[in-house]
Amino acid sequence: MGRARLVSAARDCFAEQGYAGTSLRHVAARTGFTKASIFHHFPSKEELYLAVIGDVLGELGTLVLAAGMEQGDHVERLDRLGVLVVDYLGSHRGAARLLMREIIDKGPFYARDDGAAIHHTLAFVADFLADGMKCGVFATSDPYHLAVTIASLHLAWFAAADTSGALVGEDVFSADQLAARRLAIRGQVRALCGVAGEPASVSD
Repeated sequence: MGRARLVSAARDCFAEQGYAGTSLRHVAARTGFTKASIFHHFPSKEELYLAVIGDVLGELGTLVLAAGMEQGDHVERLDRLGVLVVDYLGSHRGAARLLMREIIDKGPFYARDDGAAIHHTLAFVADFLADGMKCGVFATSDPYHLAVTIASLHLAWFAAADTSGALVGEDVFSADQLAARRLAIRGQVRALCGVAGEPASVSD
């Protein structure tokens, strides 16, 4: 339990300050752990950071796989993926900002395997999109460009939460705004994929 709480709290520290700008002293002050107790779980700041990023990417990767593997046609799975990712990012403050920082800065996790874990998830989405194009469900386009565009739609909204919230006049992590985001993301992704029609309701 202590390790899980530490990783969760450290996620917000790294998201706010970046890897280079975050010290273990900062993490200790934010989490209530002593530096000694942090070292008990992780031998270095880098190991703690790798655990934080690894958890976020692992959980998101599981959601992507679940959305793609479950029953339903291509559009149903596309909608399901959008909702699952919004729900995850909306319930894990700092996760989107953390991932954006890691991808842009090519931080320790990215450098460890040259971004292979991130590329694998994006490639899985691209393969799903390509299959939908082959079946005539999605409009033909470059599936890799489309996969990155969809990922950016998800991440940017929550990574820039202050700006997004100022635009809508409400915290983007509130229940009302998460419901609105689920609907918006499904409509936007459908449009990008060339799917006619709009989602029926926010609660679908």
